[in-house]
Amino acid sequence: MRILICDDDPDIQFLLSYILEEAGHKPVVISDKGNLFDWSSSGVDLILMDLRFGEDDGLKSRTYECPVILITGVQNPDLKGKESKLGIIDCIRKPFNPVELMNYFKSLSLT
Repeated sequence: MRILICDDDPDIQFLLSYILEEAGHKPVVISDKGNLFDWSSSGVDLILMDLRFGEDDGLKSRTYECPVILITGVQNPDLKGKESKLGIIDCIRKPFNPVELMNYFKSLSLT
């Protein structure tokens, strides 16, 4: 599965890329919101996005053509019930356990 990682923290980018590769996926990393809109419609199967990606809230600015898994350190993100409209299928809380996250992505199936 081709997974777009949207996070501006280089350490998180590296860790998520490693975990996804080990789980058998093909990660693509972008570090600024300017590239998000190009990549989100170019054949990725899933978007893994930090809630506060870019200068503002990347999620609330549009809907995406593939499912989104939200990554956040925010305890209760305020999405105002728009999860299904935004395409959010799950939420991963920071800090996360790398082993548990690898197992999660090994079992992930969008079919």
